[in-house]
Amino acid sequence: MTTTTFTTTEDGCVQVTVVKDNFTEIGWVSSMHLAYTKEQQLIRVIERKAAAIFAEISDLENEAMSPIHDA
Repeated sequence: MTTTTFTTTEDGCVQVTVVKDNFTEIGWVSSMHLAYTKEQQLIRVIERKAAAIFAEISDLENEAMSPIHDA
């Protein structure tokens, strides 16, 4: 599930906050017409981070399941 919040700051910029799979990314744009593009960028950042963590966990699991060889 992805939740996006758009908040107008005091200076008129828009803060874009995306929460997906327990990751949170925040970005700012100068106006609302740029907010959707920023939202998509932040979603891609989260997806890349999640994929990297999944790969690392998978590598650790594979290492843990490998037979021990004496040198």
